[in-house]
Amino acid sequence: MYSKEEAQIIRKRFWADFDTYSKKRRRRIGKRSSWMLHNTGIKGFSLKFDTNNNAIQVGFDIASKGLQRQLKYYDKMQSLKALLDEEFNHQLIWNDHFLTESGKEVFRIYIEKPGLSLFKESDWKLIFEFFFNQMNRLEDWFLEYKDIIKMNEEEIFNNE
Repeated sequence: MYSKEEAQIIRKRFWADFDTYSKKRRRRIGKRSSWMLHNTGIKGFSLKFDTNNNAIQVGFDIASKGLQRQLKYYDKMQSLKALLDEEFNHQLIWNDHFLTESGKEVFRIYIEKPGLSLFKESDWKLIFEFFFNQMNRLEDWFLEYKDIIKMNEEEIFNNE
């Protein structure tokens, strides 16, 4: 077990190393060097990397202010479920009550790989590859369907 300070140092090193790894690979395949993540153009809708002690995840978080807005975006994603599931070989987990590490409840649609930990440096290469490959797929899918997800956004914001 690590102290809080030791864990923070490991996390910082992990994310710095992943940033270096992904920037190089993204440039090589002709993509901008940084991930989209929170810059989706849809308020409260983000792409997410997540780690905990026994699994890693890549997915969408729908964390809009107001339950109505969250439900409408989640319903919109449900309408695209067949396309998204097909892209990810039906490995996605759809959780409408996901509790984040900070205690916030969000809707999360994600793919998970259990048994890997950022606290085991021997896992880092596998985590980097999983994160890179899955986030690329997720980001590409999102960009293809973003306009559909955003459609009727005015209705979502005006009905609150």
